[in-house]
Amino acid sequence: MSVVTRFPPSPTGHLHLGGARTAIINWMYAKQNGGNFIVRMEDTDKGRSSPEFESSILNSLNWFGLDFEKPVIRQSDSAVNHRKIISQLLDSGKAYRCTCSLERLEQLRAEQRSAGLKPRYDRRCRDREISASTGTPFVVRLKIPESGSIKFGDLVQGSVEYQNAELDDLIIARSDGSPTYHLSSVVDDIEAGVSHVIRGDDHLNNTPRQIHIFDALNIKAPVYGHIPLLHSVDGKKLSKRSGLGNILSLAEEGVLPNALLNYLANIGWSGDNGEVHQKEKLFEKFDLSSISKSSARFDINKLYWFNQQHMVTSPPSSLVKIFKTFVEESEKFDQSFFEKVIALYTGRANTIKDMAEKSFFFFKKPSDYDSKARQKFINPQALIILSQAINRLQNLDDWNRQSIDGELKRIVAENDIAFPMLGQPIRIALSGGTNSPDISQTLNILGRIESLDRMYFAAENLRS
Repeated sequence: MSVVTRFPPSPTGHLHLGGARTAIINWMYAKQNGGNFIVRMEDTDKGRSSPEFESSILNSLNWFGLDFEKPVIRQSDSAVNHRKIISQLLDSGKAYRCTCSLERLEQLRAEQRSAGLKPRYDRRCRDREISASTGTPFVVRLKIPESGSIKFGDLVQGSVEYQNAELDDLIIARSDGSPTYHLSSVVDDIEAGVSHVIRGDDHLNNTPRQIHIFDALNIKAPVYGHIPLLHSVDGKKLSKRSGLGNILSLAEEGVLPNALLNYLANIGWSGDNGEVHQKEKLFEKFDLSSISKSSARFDINKLYWFNQQHMVTSPPSSLVKIFKTFVEESEKFDQSFFEKVIALYTGRANTIKDMAEKSFFFFKKPSDYDSKARQKFINPQALIILSQAINRLQNLDDWNRQSIDGELKRIVAENDIAFPMLGQPIRIALSGGTNSPDISQTLNILGRIESLDRMYFAAENLRS
């Protein structure tokens, strides 16, 4: 059987973490089995759907690097086929028109609740002959068997069974003739040849209803797999409106697509949790049956760990483009300069944005100095030693890390002082504070002219 998986977002908002995880798992399963991964926009809610959200979702999938079949399928393009299938089910006697009013249905539900019964439709119209030209508004319902059960093997949940007596006669068409979610979803899956439906376990209760539609059409239902929903560390469901739930917000923080993909692919999966892989290797390791049935917990700190690991293992040249988006007047600096700064900070930052914030002084000369650092480390003797360092460094034959480091150590030895007596004033001069990487590396990357310029400036301005 040729494997075809699908991801069917509604373009009513940006792609969130839960949706992204579902898309990634569908993509991995298709890739692992030599199949195809399709994207279907469920855009029938015209009041809430928008081209902007559709573009945002597709951009997020492309950001991850999830390749899918083109063109993108739009549910709204299948409206004629949906109505055709509704008519087919009516003509075959597998569905019927129901003229029960909302008032009657509300009264029925209230009576059932009062009697301690589960609210469900009483099938009043099931055996009535109701014409389409009745003049009374009607919906179309699917005839669900009144006895027996629906059983299916779920790739994640195992064997699942629902008693038909617990199911309503499902509405498959509204009073305006438009299809409901269940009907359109099944028809679109048939049209696309979907073989495997992998989705959140909040859809588990929808599955017996949809299998009944497949049965009514005499078409074999796809294989199902229902993955647990994504929750926060405290166990609360991540919502679309959550700041953490938005893919774009994480991208804007400088989280790398491969890192987020890697983490979402691993989360809630017992087989390879914690392993760092590039996208191309993920689907080789993936095992859908190893996904836990319990809710998956999204931990932002674990994501940052994955992100740092991916930054460390990525060539600095591959991070320059995104890094530059966080640097003002980035055009003033060349590729080599960016690569050196990135190499210095990959193990010191959680995200690219964090890296840019920590290394800001490489791109902007300090105009002021941290008051606590100044009070602690700047005194007349420190300024004398700083001036001495300026004179010695400007006369170096070779400006590189080794020669700079050697000269600084000689100054420390000659003055019989601890290294911080020299190092901290230089740090303050270069960065405005005392939080900077190795001094020799920092001086080397900034270069002779820029380093000495900052040290001259500090020597003058720190006297007051």
